[in-house]
Amino acid sequence: MAEFPLEKLREAVPKFAPGHSLGKWEALHGGISAEMVRFEVEGPRPASYVARVPYWESSPEREFKILSLAHGLNLKAQRPVFLDAEFFVAEWFEGAPDLAPADPPSFVRQYARLLASIHQADLEGWETSFLEVEADEVPALRSSLDEALREPEIRACLATLPPCEEPPVLRHGDLWPGNLIWQHGNLVGAIDWEECSLGSRLLDLSIARLDLLFILNWEAVEAFTRSYEALLPFDRSFLPRYDLLASLRPTGYLNHWAPAYPKLGREDITLETLARSHGEFVDLALTEKG
Repeated sequence: MAEFPLEKLREAVPKFAPGHSLGKWEALHGGISAEMVRFEVEGPRPASYVARVPYWESSPEREFKILSLAHGLNLKAQRPVFLDAEFFVAEWFEGAPDLAPADPPSFVRQYARLLASIHQADLEGWETSFLEVEADEVPALRSSLDEALREPEIRACLATLPPCEEPPVLRHGDLWPGNLIWQHGNLVGAIDWEECSLGSRLLDLSIARLDLLFILNWEAVEAFTRSYEALLPFDRSFLPRYDLLASLRPTGYLNHWAPAYPKLGREDITLETLARSHGEFVDLALTEKG
């Protein structure tokens, strides 16, 4: 953990928890968008927190603002408590991701309810200038196409499908099951909001549909979609377009996604099973595009 500014964290603790000091801490592994440390503060009111150093294009200030917005809107986001130039600190969610739910119907209902609540968030009066407004467009081409995941075919089809003309809404951007925290069968929170933006809600929905297929089955995907639709109706004729857009997300990266599943208790999910589910997802979207 030489890269993490641990001494700065030690100095920061009394600033957001007066009368407390840094206690036990541990590096959290598995994330690809940030370096994270879970730690405890020692003092009159011991508590657990997480400190996060974002990678890539994000910044501590931006992610702190996103969490402040999502927490303020009661969207099951962690409460941010401290901002530094290199990292930020948020409260720790007790619980863990559950990629093998014992009660799939309850799992998908709660999952859909959270997604709908994010998309229904009333942003009137809230500062959102730090959020990107993402156009409903096909992502730019990389240096090479992923032939194994049928990227040329997907892109060719997307060129023929019009977008859904809806006002942009708040989106999580990456609400896959690994970013949902559960405790005793209850959904207690959503983490990793760094891809939060303003844009099409149907892309958020389709991202969740594909990620559900990766861990469960088509029955769960359809139950999730019906639960969301009951809360926030949409025109299903546009779903194939957004399913195909979602299917572009793992192109070129599926081999990086696969190791996350065994770390979360799903040794049965491999690169091969992900690719097979992805192919089924693409097949259905191409069949239903009309």
